Amino acid sequence: MYKNILMRIFNLSFFLVLGLCFVVSALQFAIFHKLPSHIEDMLKTSEVVTFTENRDYLSAMDEVLASKRYVYAIYGRMRLVKVYDTNGNYICSIAVKDTKSGAHNMRGYIVDDKLHLVFDQQIYEFTDNVLTKTYTGKEASAWATDLFVNRAKYQNKLDGERNWYYLKAQSIYRTNANDPESVFLARSPLYLAFDRRAPIVLIALLFVVYLIPGNLLQKMK
Repeated sequence: MYKNILMRIFNLSFFLVLGLCFVVSALQFAIFHKLPSHIEDMLKTSEVVTFTENRDYLSAMDEVLASKRYVYAIYGRMRLVKVYDTNGNYICSIAVKDTKSGAHNMRGYIVDDKLHLVFDQQIYEFTDNVLTKTYTGKEASAWATDLFVNRAKYQNKLDGERNWYYLKAQSIYRTNANDPESVFLARSPLYLAFDRRAPIVLIALLFVVYLIPGNLLQKMK
Protein backbone atom coordinates (compact mmCIF):
# COMPACT_ATOMS: atom_id res chain seq x y z
CA MET A 1 0.00 0.00 0.00
CA TYR A 2 2.66 2.47 1.06
CA LYS A 3 4.73 1.48 -1.94
CA ASN A 4 1.87 2.28 -4.33
CA ILE A 5 1.32 5.68 -2.72
CA LEU A 6 5.02 6.50 -2.88
CA MET A 7 5.19 5.38 -6.50
CA ARG A 8 2.29 7.67 -7.42
CA ILE A 9 4.02 10.59 -5.70
CA PHE A 10 7.26 9.69 -7.46
CA ASN A 11 5.57 9.56 -10.87
CA LEU A 12 3.86 12.91 -10.33
CA SER A 13 7.14 14.46 -9.24
CA PHE A 14 8.49 13.88 -12.75
CA PHE A 15 6.62 16.95 -13.93
CA LEU A 16 8.01 18.94 -11.01
CA VAL A 17 11.57 17.98 -11.93
CA LEU A 18 10.91 18.74 -15.60
CA GLY A 19 9.48 22.15 -14.71
CA LEU A 20 12.44 22.87 -12.45
CA CYS A 21 14.79 22.10 -15.33
CA PHE A 22 13.07 24.63 -17.56
CA VAL A 23 13.11 27.23 -14.77
CA VAL A 24 16.84 26.76 -14.23
CA SER A 25 17.50 27.16 -17.95
CA ALA A 26 15.33 30.29 -18.15
CA LEU A 27 17.05 31.85 -15.14
CA GLN A 28 20.36 31.58 -16.98
CA PHE A 29 19.12 34.28 -19.35
CA ALA A 30 16.74 36.22 -17.11
CA ILE A 31 19.17 36.85 -14.24
CA PHE A 32 22.69 36.20 -15.49
CA HIS A 33 24.56 37.20 -18.66
CA LYS A 34 23.33 40.76 -18.26
CA LEU A 35 25.13 43.94 -19.25
CA PRO A 36 24.95 46.88 -16.83
CA SER A 37 21.66 48.72 -17.27
CA HIS A 38 23.32 51.94 -18.41
CA ILE A 39 25.13 50.04 -21.17
CA GLU A 40 21.89 48.41 -22.28
CA ASP A 41 20.31 51.86 -22.37
CA MET A 42 23.12 53.13 -24.60
CA LEU A 43 22.65 50.15 -26.93
CA LYS A 44 19.06 51.24 -27.52
CA THR A 45 20.36 54.14 -29.61
CA SER A 46 23.71 52.73 -30.77
CA GLU A 47 24.77 49.42 -32.27
CA VAL A 48 28.17 49.46 -30.53
CA VAL A 49 29.20 50.84 -27.14
CA THR A 50 32.84 51.02 -26.05
CA PHE A 51 33.53 51.72 -22.38
CA THR A 52 36.42 51.50 -19.92
CA GLU A 53 34.64 50.29 -16.79
CA ASN A 54 36.54 47.16 -15.75
CA ARG A 55 34.29 44.79 -13.87
CA ASP A 56 33.51 41.10 -13.75
CA TYR A 57 30.18 39.67 -14.82
CA LEU A 58 27.98 36.74 -13.82
CA SER A 59 28.67 35.02 -17.10
CA ALA A 60 31.11 32.50 -18.46
CA MET A 61 33.85 33.46 -20.85
CA ASP A 62 33.21 31.55 -24.09
CA GLU A 63 36.57 31.90 -25.81
CA VAL A 64 39.79 33.88 -26.02
CA LEU A 65 41.22 35.34 -29.23
CA ALA A 66 44.41 37.22 -30.01
CA SER A 67 45.66 39.61 -32.65
CA LYS A 68 49.22 40.93 -32.92
CA ARG A 69 48.68 43.53 -30.18
CA TYR A 70 45.52 42.58 -28.31
CA VAL A 71 43.91 39.73 -26.41
CA TYR A 72 40.11 39.43 -26.48
CA ALA A 73 37.94 37.73 -23.87
CA ILE A 74 34.65 36.86 -25.58
CA TYR A 75 31.37 36.68 -23.65
CA GLY A 76 29.04 35.50 -26.41
CA ARG A 77 25.70 35.50 -24.62
CA MET A 78 26.35 38.98 -23.21
CA ARG A 79 27.44 40.26 -26.63
CA LEU A 80 30.53 41.61 -24.90
CA VAL A 81 34.29 41.61 -25.47
CA LYS A 82 36.90 42.63 -22.90
CA VAL A 83 40.12 43.85 -24.52
CA TYR A 84 43.62 43.53 -23.04
CA ASP A 85 47.08 44.32 -24.31
CA THR A 86 49.59 41.48 -24.46
CA ASN A 87 50.99 42.50 -21.07
CA GLY A 88 47.66 41.77 -19.43
CA ASN A 89 46.56 45.38 -19.00
CA TYR A 90 42.84 46.01 -19.42
CA ILE A 91 42.08 48.47 -22.22
CA CYS A 92 38.33 48.59 -22.77
CA SER A 93 35.13 46.63 -23.22
CA ILE A 94 33.01 46.48 -26.36
CA ALA A 95 29.29 45.71 -26.24
CA VAL A 96 27.30 45.22 -29.43
CA LYS A 97 23.67 44.76 -30.44
CA ASP A 98 22.28 42.13 -32.77
CA THR A 99 19.72 44.24 -34.62
CA LYS A 100 18.78 41.54 -37.14
CA SER A 101 17.93 38.36 -35.27
CA GLY A 102 17.92 39.42 -31.62
CA ALA A 103 19.82 36.27 -30.69
CA HIS A 104 22.47 35.83 -28.02
CA ASN A 105 24.91 33.81 -30.10
CA MET A 106 27.77 36.21 -30.79
CA ARG A 107 31.01 34.66 -31.98
CA GLY A 108 34.43 36.22 -32.41
CA TYR A 109 36.99 35.83 -35.21
CA ILE A 110 40.25 37.46 -36.24
CA VAL A 111 40.45 38.30 -39.96
CA ASP A 112 43.47 40.22 -41.29
CA ASP A 113 44.42 41.01 -37.68
CA LYS A 114 41.05 42.69 -37.13
CA LEU A 115 38.43 41.65 -34.60
CA HIS A 116 35.11 40.56 -36.11
CA LEU A 117 32.05 40.06 -33.91
CA VAL A 118 29.63 37.85 -35.76
CA PHE A 119 25.92 37.11 -35.56
CA ASP A 120 23.94 35.07 -38.06
CA GLN A 121 22.96 38.11 -40.14
CA GLN A 122 25.28 40.83 -38.93
CA ILE A 123 29.05 41.29 -38.62
CA TYR A 124 30.96 44.09 -36.89
CA GLU A 125 34.56 44.75 -37.96
CA PHE A 126 36.98 46.55 -35.62
CA THR A 127 40.41 48.04 -36.23
CA ASP A 128 42.34 48.83 -33.04
CA ASN A 129 39.07 48.38 -31.12
CA VAL A 130 37.24 51.00 -33.19
CA LEU A 131 34.26 49.99 -35.33
CA THR A 132 35.23 50.46 -38.97
CA LYS A 133 32.63 48.48 -40.90
CA THR A 134 29.31 46.68 -40.49
CA TYR A 135 28.08 43.88 -42.76
CA THR A 136 24.40 42.92 -42.98
CA GLY A 137 22.02 40.95 -45.15
CA LYS A 138 23.04 38.12 -47.46
CA GLU A 139 26.67 39.22 -47.47
CA ALA A 140 26.89 38.93 -43.70
CA SER A 141 24.96 35.66 -43.60
CA ALA A 142 27.20 34.00 -46.20
CA TRP A 143 30.37 35.27 -44.56
CA ALA A 144 29.20 34.24 -41.08
CA THR A 145 28.68 30.71 -42.38
CA ASP A 146 32.13 30.65 -44.00
CA LEU A 147 33.78 31.94 -40.83
CA PHE A 148 32.06 29.28 -38.74
CA VAL A 149 32.97 26.46 -41.12
CA ASN A 150 36.60 27.64 -41.20
CA ARG A 151 36.70 28.73 -37.55
CA ALA A 152 39.94 26.85 -36.90
CA LYS A 153 41.62 29.33 -39.24
CA TYR A 154 39.93 32.50 -38.00
CA GLN A 155 39.77 31.92 -34.26
CA ASN A 156 43.36 33.05 -33.91
CA LYS A 157 45.06 32.70 -30.52
CA LEU A 158 48.61 33.82 -31.39
CA ASP A 159 49.86 37.34 -30.73
CA GLY A 160 52.64 39.15 -32.58
CA GLU A 161 55.32 37.57 -30.38
CA ARG A 162 54.05 34.03 -30.97
CA ASN A 163 52.46 33.69 -27.55
CA TRP A 164 49.55 31.27 -27.55
CA TYR A 165 46.45 32.03 -25.44
CA TYR A 166 43.82 29.55 -24.35
CA LEU A 167 40.92 29.25 -21.91
CA LYS A 168 41.00 26.80 -19.03
CA ALA A 169 38.55 26.73 -16.10
CA GLN A 170 37.53 30.32 -16.91
CA SER A 171 41.09 31.68 -16.66
CA ILE A 172 43.19 32.74 -19.64
CA TYR A 173 46.58 31.06 -19.91
CA ARG A 174 49.52 31.91 -22.12
CA THR A 175 52.29 29.70 -23.39
CA ASN A 176 55.25 29.97 -25.76
CA ALA A 177 58.44 28.14 -26.58
CA ASN A 178 60.23 29.48 -23.49
CA ASP A 179 57.36 29.45 -20.99
CA PRO A 180 55.30 26.24 -20.83
CA GLU A 181 52.32 27.90 -19.14
CA SER A 182 51.51 31.08 -17.22
CA VAL A 183 48.29 32.71 -16.06
CA PHE A 184 47.45 35.70 -18.22
CA LEU A 185 44.11 36.50 -16.58
CA ALA A 186 42.93 34.73 -13.43
CA ARG A 187 39.24 34.05 -12.93
CA SER A 188 37.46 31.73 -10.50
CA PRO A 189 36.50 28.32 -11.92
CA LEU A 190 33.12 28.84 -10.21
CA TYR A 191 32.17 30.92 -13.24
CA LEU A 192 31.82 27.61 -15.07
CA ALA A 193 28.39 27.50 -13.41
CA PHE A 194 27.36 30.18 -15.91
CA ASP A 195 28.71 28.32 -18.93
CA ARG A 196 26.27 27.70 -21.80
CA ARG A 197 26.51 23.96 -21.07
CA ALA A 198 25.76 24.33 -17.35
CA PRO A 199 21.94 24.03 -17.67
CA ILE A 200 22.35 20.79 -19.63
CA VAL A 201 24.66 19.35 -16.96
CA LEU A 202 22.29 20.44 -14.19
CA ILE A 203 19.29 18.94 -15.97
CA ALA A 204 21.17 15.65 -16.33
CA LEU A 205 22.07 15.67 -12.63
CA LEU A 206 18.48 16.42 -11.63
CA PHE A 207 17.23 13.46 -13.63
CA VAL A 208 19.86 11.19 -12.09
CA VAL A 209 18.79 12.30 -8.62
CA TYR A 210 15.17 11.80 -9.67
CA LEU A 211 15.81 8.22 -10.78
CA ILE A 212 17.51 7.15 -7.53
CA PRO A 213 14.36 7.05 -5.35
CA GLY A 214 12.50 5.36 -8.24
CA ASN A 215 14.98 2.50 -8.26
CA LEU A 216 14.77 2.21 -4.49
CA LEU A 217 10.97 2.06 -4.61
CA GLN A 218 11.11 -0.70 -7.23
CA LYS A 219 13.20 -2.79 -4.84
CA MET A 220 10.77 -2.32 -1.95
CA LYS A 221 8.63 -5.28 -1.04
